[in-house]
Amino acid sequence: MALNIKSKEFQALQKQFEKDIQNYQYIYVSAFLEREKDGAHSGYFYCNGEINKLFHAYMLGYEYAKSLAMFDELPI
Repeated sequence: MALNIKSKEFQALQKQFEKDIQNYQYIYVSAFLEREKDGAHSGYFYCNGEINKLFHAYMLGYEYAKSLAMFDELPI
């Protein structure tokens, strides 16, 4: 099930992504985290294309972990 971009869950995920991405030393992201204003409906969440791709991957990982948790299959 895809995330609704207006939900609190999505907003929390985006906030956590922005916090987590700061920890990657090979990416200087503070200047690239500008959010896309109108493009979110078409899959563009950030103005920078590379950051946008990373966020898409982050969302996939989140959805995968969420689906595993639904079936109690998370590896410990």
